[in-house]
Amino acid sequence: MNDFYSRNLPVLLPLVMLFFCGCATQNNGKVVTCLSTVCQNGDQDDDGVCDDWDRELNTPKGARVDGSGKALDLDFDGIIDLYDACPTFHGRPNSDPKLNGCPVKDVMEDITNDPCIGQESNIEFEKNTADIKPSFFPNLDCIAKIILRYGEGHKFIVEGHTDSRGSDAYNLKISQQRAESVVRYLENKGVPKGQLVPVGKGWEGAMWPECKPADSCEEWKNKQNRRVVFRLVDDSATDTSK
Repeated sequence: MNDFYSRNLPVLLPLVMLFFCGCATQNNGKVVTCLSTVCQNGDQDDDGVCDDWDRELNTPKGARVDGSGKALDLDFDGIIDLYDACPTFHGRPNSDPKLNGCPVKDVMEDITNDPCIGQESNIEFEKNTADIKPSFFPNLDCIAKIILRYGEGHKFIVEGHTDSRGSDAYNLKISQQRAESVVRYLENKGVPKGQLVPVGKGWEGAMWPECKPADSCEEWKNKQNRRVVFRLVDDSATDTSK
């Protein structure tokens, strides 16, 4: 075996260099050129995603991004989480940073002093369950308070999501169950029945879309994909079947 490598080293070395390093060699074994390097074009927005595959090259400093380099917007309201005071409520722009992205109209002045506004409100789930962990009860209590105080007259879609494990049919079913669990909890806290519309989205709208298959990502990303988020139902978006 050693004789084999000795005889074929001049042929094997260039192939190994190309495969692992992208580098070519001359007959004397000297490296003469490299065909590729990691982050060849750098990372100009310093978000941890190389510009070679970064889909958003001007991410604001400090913004959390997904695997493609796009700034996260958990509630899909067009306001990235970095600037969104209510990152899990589908809201609207507001010149007041403490209200920006919050789903309220004609808000009273004391909302700016409300400790629930801007609180991290992710509701995450363990695998294969729709049971709400007690550690998320304070988050949901704050959400109920916000809806009761500032959301009168507005409907909210409660969206359930899953990771990429399981079939499409299973994921749709359990994501619907997760949304319904959250709705039941909030209604037990006094939110009027009918104000919250549970909608299971399955894998659709994943926070970390690169986690398919699930074992291609760290488990904390899969956990963040198993979540419930809230969206304000505007007059122009009252169809909850989509």
